[in-house]
Parts: sequence; C-alpha cells; structure tokens
Amino acid sequence: MRRSESNPGAVRPADRSVSVDVAVAVAETLGVDPMDVEQLNDVVDPDALDRLVSRFDGRDDVRMRIEFELAGCSVAVDGRGEIDVAASGSSTGEPVSSGSESTPEPSPLDD
Repeated sequence: MRRSESNPGAVRPADRSVSVDVAVAVAETLGVDPMDVEQLNDVVDPDALDRLVSRFDGRDDVRMRIEFELAGCSVAVDGRGEIDVAASGSSTGEPVSSGSESTPEPSPLDD
C-alpha cells in the first residue's frame, strides 16, 4: 500500500515494486512526472529495498521502518510496504513555496 500527501490510502498494484511506488508517490507529492524525480538509487539501493519489504510483507509481528530523503521529500517505508511521503523542500533543498512570497521579519538578534 502507498500513502502520500496527494493520494492517501492508495493501493500499489501487485505487479509493481515498492521502489517504483516510492518514485511514483514522491512525484505525485511534488506534482511532477516520475521520470523527473531524483534517481532513487542515488539515495538507497532499490533492489535491497524491494527485497527487504517483500521479506516482511503481510507480517504484522515485525516492526520495520526505513526513512530517507528523496527529491526534497521525507520518505518512510514500513515492513508492510506502506509509504509515507511528505514534501520537506524542493529537489534543490529549498523550502517548497506555497505560491505567496513574503519577506521575513527581522530578528532582534540582527541588531
């Protein structure tokens, strides 16, 4: 199963791997094409992620959670294959803009 900001509760097709689903969930969260997302293998070994999750898939007695950053998103994958994605910034590390820019207030420490 996949959960993301843009598609909570979505179910991964049986023929799609967790690593592919991570890329799709991150792309959906960022509103971009999955081919435009940073390569997963730059962050984590996709084959190892798939094997690890498939080993524990469907077992409620095992607690496993892998967390990493991908394309400016925080990603967490648990042993059941559920994926949580939260946009923490853009792929360049800058905060995701809400569309309205504002000037920060000066800090008292700036004096």
